[in-house]
Amino acid sequence: MQAKAYNQKVGGVKRDFDPITGVDPTPQFAHLANLMKFDKNQTFQVNLHQWRTRVSDVYKGATIPEGPHRDGHHITSVTVWNRKNVSGGDSTLFQIGKTEPFFKKVLKPGQCLVMRDEDMVHGADDITANSDDGGSRDIWVISINPWNDRRYGDTFEEFASAEVSSGSDPIAAE
Repeated sequence: MQAKAYNQKVGGVKRDFDPITGVDPTPQFAHLANLMKFDKNQTFQVNLHQWRTRVSDVYKGATIPEGPHRDGHHITSVTVWNRKNVSGGDSTLFQIGKTEPFFKKVLKPGQCLVMRDEDMVHGADDITANSDDGGSRDIWVISINPWNDRRYGDTFEEFASAEVSSGSDPIAAE
């Protein structure tokens, strides 16, 4: 569940995902933790979301329907695993309150962005198919929070589903 305070399009909606099977993400988690120099005596909540963006006659190739956004996590990483027959999908990073990205690049399979979510807004441009056969872009998003600020449970769900007052947009705030 994402908080409405961060995502007006899908925030406040409880979503259940099937467990990931057939792959062990532990090496990626460990590599990320080592890069970030996490305190090994501290406990963290780590979430992994995987999805495929498709483009065809039926699917529009919208990588992020809500547009540039923040997720409300301490650390977010986006890894591209596969790009099949597509163009576009530039990953973008924006300073909070700015409309032009300071970073814009098509990530190749195996490339990853790691960011402090509170410091910037992120997004990705839509993909287009290189032929009538359609195509896809597969990514993993790993979000990390200290255990004492985890993003689940009754208290978090109450916050996440709360209505947001106008003028309280955390994306526009500096």
